[in-house]
Amino acid sequence: MPYTAYDLDDLTRLMEDRWDSTPFWDEVEAKNALNEALLVWNSLTGFWKTRDTSLLSVAGQSIYVLPSTICFGFRVEVQSVQLPPTSTFELDNAKPGWEAETGTPRLWLPIDLSTIQLYPTPGISGLTITVDVIAATPQLLYDAESVQLGSDALHVIV
Repeated sequence: MPYTAYDLDDLTRLMEDRWDSTPFWDEVEAKNALNEALLVWNSLTGFWKTRDTSLLSVAGQSIYVLPSTICFGFRVEVQSVQLPPTSTFELDNAKPGWEAETGTPRLWLPIDLSTIQLYPTPGISGLTITVDVIAATPQLLYDAESVQLGSDALHVIV
């Protein structure tokens, strides 16, 4: 399904077309409603995805903060090897003292939306950490800014 660039004016006009009478909102409320719809759509579907390869391991460091343009990570690779996710609860129960182990990372843990932890702690520096992420939702603040949407997403957002 083809994607089309829609700017704020296009989306506002499409939203106005859905009303039979005079809209009960002004231009600012329309812009806020459209931006909120984009945020909800991205959080429910992960529509804007990207891959971040800017992280390099540091020997003895297991916790890594993702760049601020990222909402959250959902897949992690180290040196092009996919790591399965786990949790602190699972590691605490299965491997007491896991925090002190070093070596080549085999698992990853989401700490919060912008932080991940590798297990075991990398023993060497310079390993490439690749994170597939849900990117921050684009916000339409000015009329010239646009987003790429397919017809399926357009009908939900407008």
